[in-house]
Amino acid sequence: MLLFNTALLISEDGKIAGTYQKTHLNKSDKTWASEGSSLPVFKTDSLGTVGILIGEAAAYPESAGVLAVKRADVIAIPSAWNGQYGGEMEINKKLSANPYPDGSMVTWNAVAIGTQANTVAANYVGNQEKYLGRSSLYIRSTLWTRSACNSFS
Repeated sequence: MLLFNTALLISEDGKIAGTYQKTHLNKSDKTWASEGSSLPVFKTDSLGTVGILIGEAAAYPESAGVLAVKRADVIAIPSAWNGQYGGEMEINKKLSANPYPDGSMVTWNAVAIGTQANTVAANYVGNQEKYLGRSSLYIRSTLWTRSACNSFS
């Protein structure tokens, strides 16, 4: 029996609108999960076309690039990040009209800029593995607002 690290996209009416199986497994995933074989996008009524990348898959620009070619309007990144890749934005904090808040993640911002897709990162918070939180929304507009790019830790 094959097991996958999987994220579901749930529609407004509570039905499964899409399923993504993680394609880039980390060392921990490889102990129990098989690699997914595709980077699908899912058409929705209210959000447009949605792509999903789980955790470290966001660190591979090619993965986000595939979703961009498939015209994803939104890229969702469910994650359990505790510092193993990426880091906080330091170089281009003032890239937009309003500075990014402290704790903004360079990897997730790079996905948004590179794909020109709104990017939502939902990151686990907890003490067991020192998960860092910082769930964020990175929007396409060049006039970012503090409320639209808020980071929660």
